[in-house]
Amino acid sequence: MANILLIGLEATMADQLARVLRELGQSVQTASPESGAADPGDIHLIFAPEADLASI
Repeated sequence: MANILLIGLEATMADQLARVLRELGQSVQTASPESGAADPGDIHLIFAPEADLASI
């Protein structure tokens, strides 16, 4: 099982994706980019415009 952290998705989309990943047996957390979420997961999926990635 992977620990997956989803960052930067709109709440509804994050909830839907998290639900699907959990149904597949994964451990999922969601966070907004502003939260400073630094909980180390095995996989981080960051959804941001290309220009915003420079600050990560």
